[in-house]
Amino acid sequence: MKLQWLYLIGLICIIIVCVFAVLNVGTVEVNYLFGRSEWPLILIIIGSFAIGSLFSWMLSVKRITSLKKRVKQLEKEETQIFQQENEIDVRK
Repeated sequence: MKLQWLYLIGLICIIIVCVFAVLNVGTVEVNYLFGRSEWPLILIIIGSFAIGSLFSWMLSVKRITSLKKRVKQLEKEETQIFQQENEIDVRK
C-alpha cells in the first residue's frame, strides 16, 4: 500500500511539472561554456526535472545497495554467533 502512495505522489509531481512546463513555452537564451543558444523553456524545465529525478534515483539506488550489503553482513554475523552458541550448548 505504501508503494502505491509513492507512485501516486510521483505521478502528481510529474503532472504538476508538465503543466508548469506547458504554461511556459517561450524561448530563452542558454549560455554554455563554449557558446550560447536559444531553447524553448518547456524543454529546459522538463530536462531539468528529468536530470534531477535521475540523479535522485541514482543516489537512492546507491543507498539501497549499501543497506542490503550491510544486512547481509549482519545476517552472516548473526549466523556465526548462533553457531558458536550451539557449539557451547553441545559441549555442556
